[in-house]
Amino acid sequence: MALYSGSGFPTMSGRRGNPNWGRWEPFTWAPHLSTEFEVRAKELRLTADVYVSSRELRRWCERNKNRCYIPEWLLKEWGIVVDPLVTPEARVAMKRRSTGGAIGRTAA
Repeated sequence: MALYSGSGFPTMSGRRGNPNWGRWEPFTWAPHLSTEFEVRAKELRLTADVYVSSRELRRWCERNKNRCYIPEWLLKEWGIVVDPLVTPEARVAMKRRSTGGAIGRTAA
């Protein structure tokens, strides 16, 4: 918003810019995102002290050990070994090798 002073030149009223620029503020705005493990434990209505005794949670962890985060202490407790080389890219590469490179291709 421009105002004109007596000299005929426009002047700015108010302050421009962000008054908080350069001020350090902790990241309090970031929401807490639950992991799939936490979501599953909540669905089963489990608390951390009963994770080890839950058969259903153990089955879920065994099925998803290479796909989802599972607390390390729980993996050790159950003796579940995670394959660190299993990534989506590695799975595609293994399928390509086993099918001769024909993934997603149509026969011509």
